[in-house]
Amino acid sequence: MEKAAFLRLPGKKRKTILEKGREIYIRYDYDEITIRFLTEKMGMDMATFYRYFENKDDLVVCAYRDLISRTKYEEYPPICRFINEYEDRTDQEFFAVCRRMTNKTIRDRLMEAERDVIYPIIRQQLRAEKYKGTIRDEVDVDLIAYLYSSIGTELFDFFEKHQITDQDLQEKMKQYVYFSFFMHGIAEEKNA
Repeated sequence: MEKAAFLRLPGKKRKTILEKGREIYIRYDYDEITIRFLTEKMGMDMATFYRYFENKDDLVVCAYRDLISRTKYEEYPPICRFINEYEDRTDQEFFAVCRRMTNKTIRDRLMEAERDVIYPIIRQQLRAEKYKGTIRDEVDVDLIAYLYSSIGTELFDFFEKHQITDQDLQEKMKQYVYFSFFMHGIAEEKNA
């Protein structure tokens, strides 16, 4: 996790640090990156780096959380549809690098960061839909928001375990889970 000193930096300085970090993670193999290498490429003193982050994992997670917080989404009642397509090429490449992380610990941290950003958005959307009556009364909005926002990790583990590498197939499976399974499981049935 980023340290308080990083959070106290002016927004422009934080943005610059995260952009430099993303560029390094895109260009170089994650396992080969050391703190010394990071700080040299970023033009930062090692002591300064450690004032902001515990390790290189914290920087990549912070950069990923920043990226996900800028993810566009559209209302797709009764849930939101997140669009992980970015106008900035660096953002697109960084997103792809993070999705290909093979280290389970760091991948889990990335998915946790994603869930922390997405959960409140989904919860708000579900509450609005429940108020409109499009979601069954007995549905626990907090539980569904948590499940929806955390299932991405499980899908990636499933794809890895079953060696599903075809991006189109992965996308179709995600669409099914998010927009068929969830919607039919929580939506209020319409009378014919």
